Amino acid sequence: MARTVRAGTWRIHDQLIGLPVTIADARAAIAVYRADPDAARGVLAGAGLTPWTVGGRAISVLFVVHYGPWVLGSYDEVGIGVVVRGPRRRRGVHLVDLPVTESFTRDAGRAIWSLPKWLMSAKVDLTDRAASILIETAPEPSTPPRPLPTMRRDETDTKASGSGYAVKLDGDGGRFVLRARLGVDGVRVPFPVRVRIPLWCVLPDGPRPGVLLRGVMPLRLGGIRFGRGRAQVEVGNHPMSERMAALGMTDRPLLTGTAPRLRGKLGDFTAADIVHRSPRRGR
Repeated sequence: MARTVRAGTWRIHDQLIGLPVTIADARAAIAVYRADPDAARGVLAGAGLTPWTVGGRAISVLFVVHYGPWVLGSYDEVGIGVVVRGPRRRRGVHLVDLPVTESFTRDAGRAIWSLPKWLMSAKVDLTDRAASILIETAPEPSTPPRPLPTMRRDETDTKASGSGYAVKLDGDGGRFVLRARLGVDGVRVPFPVRVRIPLWCVLPDGPRPGVLLRGVMPLRLGGIRFGRGRAQVEVGNHPMSERMAALGMTDRPLLTGTAPRLRGKLGDFTAADIVHRSPRRGR
């Protein structure tokens, strides 16, 4: 299903993908949290990474991206990650969960970059000032998906609030993972911002099982708005839900931000100096 053809070129589902790939049309929202360092170490167990701390607290991130058409398709993506130190104390973000709404990008992401992608059913709504996310696990493409329930409106639509936290049990159909609303009450940056995000990735399976990979993702962000935000978060009893709770994502975020225009590139990731046996994370 996935194999290398030559250096920098992969064949995924009989489609050739040459690196780097270019993201030309996307929009995103992010929430940054403070987390307990011991809980973060538990989430990172087996990855060969340690949490980077500020003032005795680890830093975790929750983000959502909608991708317009590009080489990996058009889809929604939700991720959680931890800011870490890797070999030679190099900092970066380790992505812990990265569910997506299409199987092609799932298979490509896992094979090429060892990204922890898995298939979800989702309703995502992104505006300049807010993001709404509803996630359930999804069946494989051969099984017709069940429509997700309508997202209910809450007080984060009309006023600032600290945070909300509830645990929802599984219902019929897909397994409930997450419902969240993020709000941004902050300044708007009047010019594009360029950032380079270093990433650490490792999976227990795929073409490079247990190999810790490092890459850098350059991004150009337009229309950024950020500030001390508000959030309403509901989690289920899915493994991703449990990791979110451990990483402080049921508390008020340190800050939130939106980027209505996102462009970037994703190139090859290289192996770090050491190889780890990463634990198999539940889905």
